[in-house]
Amino acid sequence: PAVLQNAGLASVLVHRQREFDRWAKGAASLGVALGVVAWIAIVGAGLVAAPLYKSPELVGLLVFVATTVLVNSAAAVPNARLQIDLRIGTIARVGLVSNLALNSLSAGMALYGLGAYACVAPQVVSGLVSVVLLWRHSGVPVRFGSEWRIWLALLADASAIIITNLMWAIANFGDNIAVSAFATKEELGVYYFAYSLSFQVVQMVAGNAQPVLLPALTRLADDPPRQAAAFLRGARILASVCFPFIAALGFFCPQVLSLVWGSKWDDAVPIIRVLCVGMCLFLVSMSSGSLITAQGRFRTTMYFAIFTAIEFIGLVTLGAYLGGVLGVAVAVAVHHWLAGTVGIW
Repeated sequence: PAVLQNAGLASVLVHRQREFDRWAKGAASLGVALGVVAWIAIVGAGLVAAPLYKSPELVGLLVFVATTVLVNSAAAVPNARLQIDLRIGTIARVGLVSNLALNSLSAGMALYGLGAYACVAPQVVSGLVSVVLLWRHSGVPVRFGSEWRIWLALLADASAIIITNLMWAIANFGDNIAVSAFATKEELGVYYFAYSLSFQVVQMVAGNAQPVLLPALTRLADDPPRQAAAFLRGARILASVCFPFIAALGFFCPQVLSLVWGSKWDDAVPIIRVLCVGMCLFLVSMSSGSLITAQGRFRTTMYFAIFTAIEFIGLVTLGAYLGGVLGVAVAVAVHHWLAGTVGIW
């Protein structure tokens, strides 16, 4: 259901930025409609799961989760407007304020002994803060409309993005599922730590570059040679910034882990080093998604996501069967080089 919250409406609006005013009202109402569908699905799942797991409190927790999804679904239009205007600093400041609200409320509720609700209830407030600030700073009038032709046109692209996000979600959990099927809980914890650490280096640079690349490349849609040249320049910059950090992490990870955690994560060293080899191409391939989206090739992205999800699940399952945790790491590295090469091509 959370995939519906991230239905790609912001990306569609950025791609259609020259007619933003025409599409914005319909996109705002469609986003909320998808949020309502997600809310019903999540709460419904809670009502079914609570008696099965004999956990009646699950319903209350999922109501807050569902409400968070519904609230955040209203952010697509102002977020797209700020990206189109390249006001990335404003988006970052809004994110900072909402995170401060989230962390302070979570800490306060935990101190008052509210248990699991301290994790889910503050997310609703944080989402409200973010949505209100995004609308306020975007300058977009708060308007909602239910023009079916607009909805259908938006869904034509958004449906491909929904399927794409679903495939990415499946792939994101595939390696952990494979490890849990062929290894112990302790080995799963080691793998999860190693992947999280190696991925953070890429996410900090390449992930934060996406909101800048997409609107910038979209503005060059009428000039494909310049657009391709701009993408290559951006990819080179990302590589020149990120490669040294990945190489340093792979080379010095024993010293870093020992300094921060002692000997607790020594078993993660070979896994981190293997994953760093894969991350080298993964960081460049991440930016290729912005180019394809800027070109409006949403279905190309969808077919690629389906291919990579199937290929990834197959590789990590084989890796786990043949080589355990380290085999999964090798499979993930091979996947990043294979999928990365195809994505860039």
